[in-house]
Amino acid sequence: MPLSKVAHPWKRADGATASGVTDDAGKTERVASVSPLAILSALLTPPPVEVKIMGGQTSQVQSRKSEQTVKVEAHERVLTAGEIEMAWTVFKDGIDYDKVRVHRGSYFWFNLQSKHTAVTPNGKMYFLDDLYVDDFSAVNGPHIWKRSFFMHEMTHVWQYQRGYAVRWHALTVTIRGQRAYKYTIAPGAVFHDYNMEQQGNLVADYYAVQVLKAPFAVFHRGYVGTPDELDRVLAPLLEEPKSADNLPQ
Repeated sequence: MPLSKVAHPWKRADGATASGVTDDAGKTERVASVSPLAILSALLTPPPVEVKIMGGQTSQVQSRKSEQTVKVEAHERVLTAGEIEMAWTVFKDGIDYDKVRVHRGSYFWFNLQSKHTAVTPNGKMYFLDDLYVDDFSAVNGPHIWKRSFFMHEMTHVWQYQRGYAVRWHALTVTIRGQRAYKYTIAPGAVFHDYNMEQQGNLVADYYAVQVLKAPFAVFHRGYVGTPDELDRVLAPLLEEPKSADNLPQ
């Protein structure tokens, strides 16, 4: 697995140093010099891991030795069978599910990700603790809305795998705040007429209304299309999930 989003200070043979962060593929930015120079070293520093220690305590000096084993949970996982089944109801074989990863933690350094949002910029989903679930397909009761929320993020996975520059377009779309997510359904409108976040909400609402048959599973407070409207708007995607023509135009 590539070391993506890892800080990497490096040192050249002439003593010069610089630093940066690796990209999604684990590559550094290009290092240039006037004449050829050896790069002596690079220090790759992964983000720290915080773990909770239950039952550990200090004791009097030299009275006894205390040891406790701490298990560090993995930061990422693959999709569960149930989650793939969820996504298949909309995207079918339009997604390579083996490539998808679900992260428990912030995409951004220093935990700058809002606890109220998930981030899916690179075909991988990043959820903080309040939103993360070990298996979104198993959620029921008052938290069933997390299923449709998961489908919103899977829409960004689909967009990314179909060739859409999710991270780049997010800079211009999400800057509009909540307006970027709200949609209306005009006569003749189809899936590609909507921006990346509106598409996510349309898929999430379709899943809640038409698959779960549970309108109360809608996770947002904006307009929700009727069953007929959602069927009509999503028809091109449901018929051709591999087609890039369904991406935002």
